[in-house]
Amino acid sequence: MVTVRISSKGQIAIPKSIRDKVGLEEGTALAIVVRNQDLVMRKVPSGSWRRWRGALKGTNVLEDLEREHREEINQDEEHARKAQGS
Repeated sequence: MVTVRISSKGQIAIPKSIRDKVGLEEGTALAIVVRNQDLVMRKVPSGSWRRWRGALKGTNVLEDLEREHREEINQDEEHARKAQGS
């Protein structure tokens, strides 16, 4: 077992021996899960949808897409009405 300390910024350094053993490189994404009072870290496979989990939290993406879709429909209907009138 290796002991590390949390910095004043809440960061930890994973020792090189452990990074080499599990294949961690710069930019590798890690998922951290809390189990009871333990932290469990896992590598997030590159290209995995899991790396996007929570990325849109707190946004109104669905509402924005619905509004844009309604606007496009309205524009199409307006265009169709104008074309029928000519």
